[in-house]
Amino acid sequence: MTKEEIILAFDAIWFEANNSANLAGEDLQKEHNLIVQLINEHFEFVEEYKSCRQELDGYYELLYPDPYKFEELHEGMWVWDDEYKIPCQILKVMSFDKLSVSYHFESIIEYQEDRFYPITKANQ
Repeated sequence: MTKEEIILAFDAIWFEANNSANLAGEDLQKEHNLIVQLINEHFEFVEEYKSCRQELDGYYELLYPDPYKFEELHEGMWVWDDEYKIPCQILKVMSFDKLSVSYHFESIIEYQEDRFYPITKANQ
């Protein structure tokens, strides 16, 4: 339900109550305004929560990145090798499962799933 739908429904109930209640118009208007304020504050909180959640999700992706798939690796790319726990540079993608990488020396290795991550993984 949207904020507008809730306020419209409440206004309809308030109109009925206003026509049948023995409350003074000013008192009933004050109660109406308080409830409308509560509805507005609730939806402001919901929007702020969504915004904070999106920001936190972005930080989570930086702190806990997903591993690269073989297709995402390319020449010149710096990655974190989670097997050796050091950064390395992809020198050449040689075939479907072979990579030439530099660990201060050139090495040809076989690609393994969940091994190569964005360099930010080193911060963990």
